[in-house]
Amino acid sequence: MLVKQKNQLAPLTMPREQALSIYLLVVIAQKKLNIPCPLYTLLQILEVNLFEKKLISSLVADALKQIQDLPDDNQLNLFNY
Repeated sequence: MLVKQKNQLAPLTMPREQALSIYLLVVIAQKKLNIPCPLYTLLQILEVNLFEKKLISSLVADALKQIQDLPDDNQLNLFNY
């Protein structure tokens, strides 16, 4: 997505180098802390809990418990009477 500023187009996202640095820091933290969830899930957990003052391991544990508590099949079956 681009925004027009001073007759120039400027991207709304962060520079590629910053995004790569954050990605690498999360990968390193995942390896060091032995976090068992996929990287995508970990990034979502960190994004939602950005300003929480809790340990990353407890944030991930709480989030994974909530994910596991969700029912597997929440789709309604229209043909079961």
